[in-house]
Amino acid sequence: MGQRFSILIQRIRKISVKNRIVFSFYITSIIPIVLIGIISYVIYFNSVKDKISATTTQSLLLSEMNIDMAIERLESNSIEISFSDNAQYALRNYSKLSDFEKFLLEQELQSQSAQQFTLTYFVSDVVLFTKDLETITAYGGRNSPG
Repeated sequence: MGQRFSILIQRIRKISVKNRIVFSFYITSIIPIVLIGIISYVIYFNSVKDKISATTTQSLLLSEMNIDMAIERLESNSIEISFSDNAQYALRNYSKLSDFEKFLLEQELQSQSAQQFTLTYFVSDVVLFTKDLETITAYGGRNSPG
């Protein structure tokens, strides 16, 4: 190993002083620049990863809150509809009503429900089922006659 070291020193001495100074200057300036670049990259990468994680978490929390509010609103509206006088009357007496009375009752239920669901884009139909499994459309599409 001592022989290899002395051979290396002899080769270095054969290089001109000017080239040795330029070479040592490059080495002493390049190593810190590379280290600073690597450290900056790692810091930036971790920072971006943390920000993306925080933003994603915040978006998910806001989505969860919006979904919870929408579900609560739907539950409240469905309870309000099911306990309304028109709905209770329809559910108790639907089989006794004539087709025209059924039509008028559905119209009243639809106008009542329209106030609650007009701006709710994800509700397309509100249907009530009697104990005989007849359907009463309280909002949305119409029942087919018969």
